[in-house]
Parts: sequence; C-alpha cells; structure tokens
Amino acid sequence: MRLSVVLPVLNEAAGIVDALLPLQSVRDRVEIIVVDGGSRDNTCELARPLADQVLTSAPGRARQMNAGAAVATGDVLLFLHADTRLPLGFDELIREALGSAHASRSNVKGKTAPKLNPTMDPRVREDDVTDEQGVDIPAVAGVRSTDIHTHSSVIPAKAGIHFDLPAQSPWGRFDVRLSPSSPTLNLVAWMMNQRSRLTGICTGDQAIFVRRDLFERLGGYADIPLMEDIELSRRLLKLSRPACLQTPLTTSSRKWQKHGVCRTIGLMWWIRLQYWAGVSPDRLVRQYYGDKSEAAQLPQTTRPLLIFAKAPIPGTVKTRLIPALGADGACSLYQQLLLHTLHQTQDWPGPRYLYCAPDTTHPFFARLASEHHLQLRQQHGDDLGSRMAQALAEHADGALLIGTDCPLISTAVLREADQALQRHDTAIIPSEDGGYVMIGQRQPDPAAFAGMTWSHSQVLADTRLRLEAAGKSLWEGATLWDLDEPEDLPRLDSITLLPL
Repeated sequence: MRLSVVLPVLNEAAGIVDALLPLQSVRDRVEIIVVDGGSRDNTCELARPLADQVLTSAPGRARQMNAGAAVATGDVLLFLHADTRLPLGFDELIREALGSAHASRSNVKGKTAPKLNPTMDPRVREDDVTDEQGVDIPAVAGVRSTDIHTHSSVIPAKAGIHFDLPAQSPWGRFDVRLSPSSPTLNLVAWMMNQRSRLTGICTGDQAIFVRRDLFERLGGYADIPLMEDIELSRRLLKLSRPACLQTPLTTSSRKWQKHGVCRTIGLMWWIRLQYWAGVSPDRLVRQYYGDKSEAAQLPQTTRPLLIFAKAPIPGTVKTRLIPALGADGACSLYQQLLLHTLHQTQDWPGPRYLYCAPDTTHPFFARLASEHHLQLRQQHGDDLGSRMAQALAEHADGALLIGTDCPLISTAVLREADQALQRHDTAIIPSEDGGYVMIGQRQPDPAAFAGMTWSHSQVLADTRLRLEAAGKSLWEGATLWDLDEPEDLPRLDSITLLPL
C-alpha cells in the first residue's frame, strides 16, 4: 500500500521547507506532491528538491488538492496543510488503520453515475491544471490522467449510491494538537477531536486520508471555496465512519491566538451552521476571510526588518547553552537559529538588514548577505539597549527589530505587528521569560532603551512602564518562546532547523 501526500500551498515560502523536511525520511515509501495555487514568492523553487512533484493549478484549496490527487500514484491519499506536522510513523499508522479496508475497483460497486458534464462536475477543470513547466495535464480533479477513459464518472453527494465496502473504514484522520499550546488551546484541541469522533465529520487540520479509488469515484473535493473538507466528510460518512487515529499531529494555533478562542469557536460554528442551512460557500468565505481580505488591500510595508546577530565564534555565542552542548555545539546551534530566522522571514516585503557585532567582517556574514539578499550594518553602542536604539534611529520612518532566539518568528507574525504600527507608536511580541522577541517603532524613540537593565524577567514590565510614562501607545502580540537555557532545548524537537 503506497501513500501519496498532497500539500496545497499559496505564498508559503516562509514555511514550505519546514513543512517538507520532516517528510524526507519516508520518501522511499511516500510520494510527496506540492500543488501551488499561484504563489508570488519562491514557494515552488524551495519545494522542488523536497517533493516528487510540484504542480501549479487554479487557486483554491479544493482545486489544488484535486489536482494533486489527479496525478498521485499511491493507493491512499493524505491531504496535508502547510502549517501541519504529522507524527512520526504516520504512514504505518495509516496502513494499520486501513488494513484490510482496501477495496479494488472491482470491489467498489454501485449504480452507474451520470456522465460527466460541466454543470454537475464539482471538480477542477482540465484547463486549470498544468505541471511546473506549464504543460497541460489531461486530468479532472480527483481523476488520474491514466484513468480518464475508464473512470469518467463521478458520484455526486446526493446520488443515493451505495457501495459494498469492507467493515474496516477506508478513510480517516488524526487527532490534532495545537502549537504553540496553552491549557485553553489544549482544551480546544480535545473538543475538536471529540466532536469529530462523535459526528464523524473531519476537517483539513486533521489531515484527512482516504483510499484513492474511493476518492476518485466520489468525484474528489467539491469545487467550493470553503467547507470542502466538511462536504467530503459528509459524503464519505454515508459509506462508513472514519478511522480516528489517536496519535496526534501538530497544527498551528495562530488563528486562535490572533482572534481569541471564544471568537474563533463562535465564528467557525456560525459558518458551519449556515453551511448546513444551505448558505452559499461563496458568501461564507467572505465572512470567514473578511479580516484577511481587508488586510490584503493594505499597501505592502516598506518598513525594514532589522536582525541582530553576533559573529559565530565558539565561546562567545549562546554561552548559557555551553554546559549542555559545548562551545562548538552552542555555536553551531546559534548559526542554525540565524539561518532559520532568515528563512522564516525571507518573504518580508521590505528590506532586511543584518546588524552585526562586533562588525561586519566575519565570512559567515558575507555569505548570508549574498545568499539572503541582506544589507549588512554594524551594531554601535555600549549595551544592548543603546545598540537597539541606534539601529532603530537609522530608519526615520520606523522599523522592526528581532534577534535570532525565537524559532517561531515568521513574516506572518511580523506582518501583524507591522500593521499594528499603523495605529500604535510601539509594537512588541513578548517572550515567555518576561522579555520580548521583537520590538517595532513607528518612529525612532529611545524611551524604551535608555538606562535599561537587560536579561531579567521584568524587562517587558519595565518597558511597558517606560512607554506609558513617555505617552507612547503599545501593541502586544501573542507570547512566543525563545531559546536561552538548556531546559529550552527539548522544545526544538518540534522545529526543523536547516543544516549548516
């Protein structure tokens, strides 16, 4: 039983490598297909060496997943979101779950479906799909190109068709775990998993997997802009309940953190209830992505991103990790974290400056400037506060400043802070240790830095007081963790760092 993983993407340059690297160890037995919906960044270029096929299709998650399924060679299809990480051994878990559920085409019986025509086909059109060289792939979504003549029918959701299937389920999903997590988000994940078990309805965040022959006979995902996972689940549920794998995958909790747990739950259930009541998915997608659509209309930022870095000399960087890793090991990890930061922010729409200490002459800095299109600047000042203040002062129209200790920093996170500077004087992304991993200013101001004491648990609290005293408004983003102490090292298990 061969497995094909289909990954729909759009402008995922900041995260596509992290999404694909964990799958490399199973390339000998798992096919990886990336389907791009028209990215404006270099998502395809980054994905190409890490995937078996990189395709382009008309935009829309359903169309993209159908396009990937159309060229898949595996017996089982797994649909994976770019911000989701599968558990170790996922392929064996799926094989075990499906087991004897495999039904060949001769075993899947039913009435003959109506002949395919444009008015009832819920799938992507032939002319929507091209390979990465722009060559047309003769496939309709959900039907492999080699099967078009022998399997040219689809089974619509309301066809009333029944199959003779084995008792074991031919489809399923994983339990989900949200990251970054919190007690509240852990409860949210638990409720998601229990709801899915109770109703049999699965969502894309849970990595739906299904036998390819069944997926093709069902006509693939409906060509709708939202709720395509719910719609497919409802059709599959008519045949059998899903296999609910208890080993959890990990998916991003960003939308919960951004909009708040209660608001997100309320919106999602309101959208779902409207869908079940027959409201058009086109109307629902405007409700669901309303904020995002407004953000997309905002002009691209020109604020620069300033990245603070030290020359990678053993014994001078990540010194608190030396007892655990040794001087050379701590230095190597520091370089990996710097590379990770540059990768996570490579699609930053404004210029990026690498502020170097003690100066810009180290060969590693020259390499990074060339490979990542950075402008090198030297840090100036007697302490961290004065160095940050002087760096920000060089950019009269404001800037955002980060270090390299936070693996979760990304363009998406920073864009939220950048937009906040439209309304606030200062933007900060707090860290769990009482400091912060990013500070941005609409205009240079030394109030947050002069005379500060650094590297203690009250840095953020002191900064708040200083800004309040100076009459400056402050926006704070979701709290992230950074890597400073040996006890932080196990958290790197969930992060894929690039090799040096």
